[in-house]
Amino acid sequence: DSPAGRVTLEVEPEAKPSRDFRITDSHRIGQGGLHEKARDNVAAIRLLKALETENRDATGEEKAVLARYVGWGGMPNVFDYAPPEEWRNTARAVKELLTDSEYESARASTPNAHFTSPQVIEAIWNGLRRIGLAQGTQVLEPAMGVGNFFGLMPESMQGGHKTGVELDSITARIAKKLYPDSTIFAKGFEETPLPDNYFDAVVGNVPFGDYSVHDPEMERKLTRTIHDYFFAKSLEKVRPGGVMALITSRYTMDKQDETIRRHLSEHADLLGAIRLPNTAFKGNAGTEVTTDILFLRKRRAGAQPAGEAWTKLATIDSADGPIEVNEYYARHPEMMLGTMKLEGTMYRGAEPTLTGQLTPEMLSRAVSELPAGAYVPRDEGRGPPPSVLEAEAFTGIKDGGYALRDGAVVMRS
Repeated sequence: DSPAGRVTLEVEPEAKPSRDFRITDSHRIGQGGLHEKARDNVAAIRLLKALETENRDATGEEKAVLARYVGWGGMPNVFDYAPPEEWRNTARAVKELLTDSEYESARASTPNAHFTSPQVIEAIWNGLRRIGLAQGTQVLEPAMGVGNFFGLMPESMQGGHKTGVELDSITARIAKKLYPDSTIFAKGFEETPLPDNYFDAVVGNVPFGDYSVHDPEMERKLTRTIHDYFFAKSLEKVRPGGVMALITSRYTMDKQDETIRRHLSEHADLLGAIRLPNTAFKGNAGTEVTTDILFLRKRRAGAQPAGEAWTKLATIDSADGPIEVNEYYARHPEMMLGTMKLEGTMYRGAEPTLTGQLTPEMLSRAVSELPAGAYVPRDEGRGPPPSVLEAEAFTGIKDGGYALRDGAVVMRS
């Protein structure tokens, strides 16, 4: 009982251990050949169905089985009308395990079910830690797969709430069993009711492809390709001062059309970008594609632009001749973790490609180039809390009531 007649109770609620899964090296996430991954997928689906039938949570051992689900991005043969002989048993098992709607959802996911390797995810978290993210972060992952980003989130960043979105039914339900203390929406990003200007960080590997998304709330120019859409929509959800760390195809940075880059640069600052060689996703997802990790900080209203210029393209020299890349990479070739070449196939002409083998040392060096402390904490700029007023200031105000005093909203307690 203080002199002013106030009672202060210092009672900390008892902390409950999180039930969310933690990924370690022993889980061998993404390792193994395609047929081993297919067997792991089938085992995870079979276990999910059993857990749902028994209406119970997964045990720690069962979560390790669920976490090895990698989707069908590298195995579209499983959904062929007449699959090759070596895939027939898997195709038959999948057909028997899934309902018609689940089967069609899984089949539709094959263009984008390319889960990110733990090596790349850990580098992204290290980059966010360097930028300044700390404990208690509110995180959104708009295309989460089974949640490897959540499972590899460092202990130093735990304590906040995690929100994930996943379109494929089976994948989302596995994620819910793995991360029961997180909020997970089993629907498309465009259909998910999320608040604007809320999340401290948006992380993940966005789907990429030359097809549009229907979202009446977004400008048509921002929905023409799915990767552009995910960037624009994520920017709406992150709060000013918050950051986005998203993996996308090189076309976000390198395509001639500047629309998405101009839109993003009008509202956010590019803190840095890391280009990954086309082999970075081969082991985990069975695909070869040149990708970029973009680190963006949303600008506060009225703040002056900062960060790197990145809306234009520039020409660099290569052994195969001149190649057009984003102006950021022309200024920072050290952030391209490989060698730019022109590579073609029998189906398409010479395509700018970053070649080479990704190593932890290369990723660590690139992360160290990101600006330290660029993240703006949620409470920064609000000023100190108002001073406590004496009881006389509340004459005529009932306990628990509010009043205006010296331009501030105060409450009698």
